[in-house]
Amino acid sequence: MDLISFKEFLASNQMLSKEWGEWMLSHIGDLDPDLRDEGIYSGWCRLFEERRIPLSLRKELLAQVLNDELLFTDIDQRKGNGVFIRSFTSLFLTVVLRFQKRDGWPDASEQRQIIEAAILYYQQEKDNRGFVSEYGWAHAFAHGADLLQAAVLSPAFQKQDIVGVLKGLKRGLVEVEDFLFGEEDRMVKPYLALLTSGQLTDVESGEWLQVLQAAVESRENDFNLCYTKFCMCLSFELVCQDLIFPVTQAQITTAMKQFYQKYQIV
Repeated sequence: MDLISFKEFLASNQMLSKEWGEWMLSHIGDLDPDLRDEGIYSGWCRLFEERRIPLSLRKELLAQVLNDELLFTDIDQRKGNGVFIRSFTSLFLTVVLRFQKRDGWPDASEQRQIIEAAILYYQQEKDNRGFVSEYGWAHAFAHGADLLQAAVLSPAFQKQDIVGVLKGLKRGLVEVEDFLFGEEDRMVKPYLALLTSGQLTDVESGEWLQVLQAAVESRENDFNLCYTKFCMCLSFELVCQDLIFPVTQAQITTAMKQFYQKYQIV
């Protein structure tokens, strides 16, 4: 089995076999970007979209991903190749959740397992690299944010999960930061999902943004452009989608003014 034969299989419109499914999982974080990105990840998207994975195999693959804790592979390493397994496992689980409404799968129990793993993972990820010259996109915080957004929009998402999502976003923006490839815009997506779904009120959002600002300012070096970019991305998302959250917008304006007054830059 290789990329060429896999592309031939995709073009055949056949159902995914257990053998191909296991092969895809074994290469989910392959260091070859062509195989990992254009082959495996694109393959998952196409196979789910075209309903070409039998339910029994879907359940088996999901169970393997969760039981083997692929989302936590080498999680203690700040920079290591395990990030590709973690990051592209995030994308696999995102695809799984995004088709839940259409397919009626995964069930509530499986969704809960994914949601809990996604939240815990985002609180532990350390690798802030975006594009790695030799191996292509790592983008763990962007892909993890995609998974968080899918988790927030899942019917199995619970109010108690909100704290965990916000904790992960705050940690990424304050403690990890130093992003260079648009991660902040992706991190806005789960936050916006909380707002637009009504799970986070406008007042609660303004209060959390105050907490975020205080956390940034409490650090010895509070020059944090990732934080300001997150705020700007959130503000423009609200404007471009004609979403009215006045408390949130007011807090963003206040924070950006204060940052500008101190550093003459945004």
